[in-house]
Amino acid sequence: MQTSRRVRVAQLQRHWRIALPLGIAVAVMACGSSSDSPGSGGGGASAAGAAPVGGAGASGALGGSGAPGTAGAPSGASGAAGATPGGGAAGAPGGAGGASGASGSPGASGAAGASGAGGGGGIGQDIPPWRELMITVPAAQHTHQTPAGHSAGMDNRSAKMAGKLVVDMGVGGGGYQQYLGKRGFHVVGIGDINDCQGIDDWTLGRDFDTNCRLNTLDGMPHGNQSSVKPDQSIMNQVLQALISFEKDFPGEGWGYFLTQDGKAVRWSDVAFTGFSHGAQSAACFATALRVYRAVAQSGPRDNTCGNGPAKGAYDPANPPYDKACPDAHIASWIDAPSATPIDRYFGFTGGKDGQFGDIMFTMERMKFVGTPVNLDTDKAPYGGSHRFYSLAAGHNGFPTGFPIDAINIAFGVLPENLNPTF
Repeated sequence: MQTSRRVRVAQLQRHWRIALPLGIAVAVMACGSSSDSPGSGGGGASAAGAAPVGGAGASGALGGSGAPGTAGAPSGASGAAGATPGGGAAGAPGGAGGASGASGSPGASGAAGASGAGGGGGIGQDIPPWRELMITVPAAQHTHQTPAGHSAGMDNRSAKMAGKLVVDMGVGGGGYQQYLGKRGFHVVGIGDINDCQGIDDWTLGRDFDTNCRLNTLDGMPHGNQSSVKPDQSIMNQVLQALISFEKDFPGEGWGYFLTQDGKAVRWSDVAFTGFSHGAQSAACFATALRVYRAVAQSGPRDNTCGNGPAKGAYDPANPPYDKACPDAHIASWIDAPSATPIDRYFGFTGGKDGQFGDIMFTMERMKFVGTPVNLDTDKAPYGGSHRFYSLAAGHNGFPTGFPIDAINIAFGVLPENLNPTF
């Protein structure tokens, strides 16, 4: 599996290569930024009680973030291979990481900042923003159409802007979501182009789901899946939306989510969310891109190991799935090394959903944080768990399908934005 991931990175590097500022390399395995200012950290924090993740130290000059209060490694390691749309070549070996975020010599990142309650794990490092959010437009909801024809927007009537972008994928296409805009998020809707006909047909092999979803993500060939081309890909849809909006609406802060040269997305200030098919894609994409959140609405699934709808409250002694389910009935991405730390994944499922057991299986297989929490009886902060179910719900999406307190936690909504009144 590690060899397969290296091949994927090499493919993407060859296709998307451009020059990035020295020492910053964006890769499918180490992309984006997750400075926890102004947004919440990568560890499922919210005012509802989960402790926020500590942010990385301030970035050195063209280097990565130094560890807070601790000297970085003696010399910066090479940056990861570039792989996002507009990804660059590996960063040259750099100078020392700065203590407490002090500037290092130009080069690759120093050691990542220490985590608070979460944020560890994953592959690669987060890249902090290079500029302030800089929102200057009058307080209002501002909505637009992306170059691909999907709705997007932000709402700076919120008490505090989150500094996080949510990519909404719906089932086979998404759009602007008011409940997210009112909570301080920038939101971009995308279309997934390919709905991957053949999912659950294990005669195609356990790599089929993985290859189809990743081809939709980046437009590169994965296995025998190559119907989506780079200019149609989800990664490029997001990139072109940000470039267009920063040019046309510079006072709305869209450029904050781009690299300094404006040619790539800083993925780890970006969340993926989707419903049903889109829920599976959100989690799958987070194994390949280091993102801020992966929030699965009625997901993630991509297996047939479950026993159907819930037969009652979750019982760990009698889980709603086959614990000995064969690997051949489990999509390979579920077992892949994840670029995104596991404490940034959240899953939601309804007890009336025929896929309930499958979804619970994936959350267990991937080791989502915590144990399954019954949203019908438990209260926020739900013991810090990232596995949510409701026996009253079916195959539901947001924002009405599950309690808003759990949704707030999943997206890391800032305390000021938990209950907007406008």
